[in-house]
Amino acid sequence: SVFVLFKIGEIKVEGEQIYNAAQIIDASEIEPGDNLYAPSAAVIEKRVSQKLPYVKKIALKHQLPSTLIICVTETKAKFAFEASTKFILTDEDLKFLEVSDKLPHGAAVVEGVGLKGAEIGEKADFKDKNKGIVVNRINAELTQNKIENISLISVKNPIEITAVYDDRITILFGQSNDLEYKCQLAATTIVSILKENKDAEGTVNVKQANETKQAYYNPNS
Repeated sequence: SVFVLFKIGEIKVEGEQIYNAAQIIDASEIEPGDNLYAPSAAVIEKRVSQKLPYVKKIALKHQLPSTLIICVTETKAKFAFEASTKFILTDEDLKFLEVSDKLPHGAAVVEGVGLKGAEIGEKADFKDKNKGIVVNRINAELTQNKIENISLISVKNPIEITAVYDDRITILFGQSNDLEYKCQLAATTIVSILKENKDAEGTVNVKQANETKQAYYNPNS
């Protein structure tokens, strides 16, 4: 009786920002008259995210007698890989979002490691897995310590790994050893610096943090 009696009369969308409701409904391929309880959230999520890559998660709600609500969670560009004059954008899970002429706010340019090929909407992978692990660890540790506006992560030189906060404070990690502690110490130092001067620019050196237990800040003159 559920399959016979409950038909979709109206489709609504909640949580959309990047795409509009019409785009999401169209990508879902759900239509009025379909069974209200037949669509699977997992199937719809895969279907929508392949067409609209900034969609991260789909949940479905049923509002009797005939309304289906598509609840959308969107993702955002986290990493940007330079490709000639353009940027290959991925989210923090390396989902390939788009190729863009511009670097979006909040995305960190990644230097020194490229991506293996992937279709838009599919997950990519780092060409050098070891460098990729370092990039992911720096991103995760700094984010966990409330330092989110990272504009650059460079692993070009494995003994001179760097990151840049907000295009103005460079973090010198040196090698990748004790990276968790180095990120924690760098984050604490940056927070302290910004409390004294919210417009501060300079360099935070944590290369020897495992030995000295200190970070050294050198402001730009």
